[in-house]
Amino acid sequence: MAEEIIIEEIKKFYPEKLSYASLEYQNTKEYNRLIQCIENAKSDERWLQFKNVLRKSKYASDFLDHTFYSVVKVSFEANDGFKNEEGSYSFFFFISMLLPFYIFKCKLVQKPPIDFTQFPKEQWPTLLDQYKTVRDEYDALHPFRYNFIPPGLEDVVQEYIEAQKASFDYSLFPTDLAEKIVPCISVDNKDVGQATFFDCLFTGNFNNK
Repeated sequence: MAEEIIIEEIKKFYPEKLSYASLEYQNTKEYNRLIQCIENAKSDERWLQFKNVLRKSKYASDFLDHTFYSVVKVSFEANDGFKNEEGSYSFFFFISMLLPFYIFKCKLVQKPPIDFTQFPKEQWPTLLDQYKTVRDEYDALHPFRYNFIPPGLEDVVQEYIEAQKASFDYSLFPTDLAEKIVPCISVDNKDVGQATFFDCLFTGNFNNK
């Protein structure tokens, strides 16, 4: 599907040139169409099938279902953690509720640089602030990578892809579009001109209206 076509499809769910923070946003036909997709997803048996396939797999059976974990998103989401010789990876697999695409992302997780147990508890708040600073600096230098399969983890990621094919049979979303801005669109935490394709199709918190 060409980029221009994907943008036109996205516009069916997001009003153009209208901030999510505005009172008019939630009264648009686009927003109501999006909310209806989220509601329909709650009874989508394909997601249940996806999870059942994974639970019978060899490597990916310990995944977590984060779809309706704490916020309402526009995708089904599974979370996992893997290890190889480099270290531990955080892995997320998304299947859009809006368009027939899936995407996954992962990153190498930094080991905690501070052993809190070696310090008195009254020092923990200060140490936690220090850790957050170090973690944020690390995350800025080592962001999530879309559709990246770490060496040695090909089999476990392939199990996710095969489960998706068996249940949804969607297409892999183009990596080069994931962080590209969608013109004139706003989502929950991104104002007009800031939302990416990934924001529009795979994330978004729409339960605070």
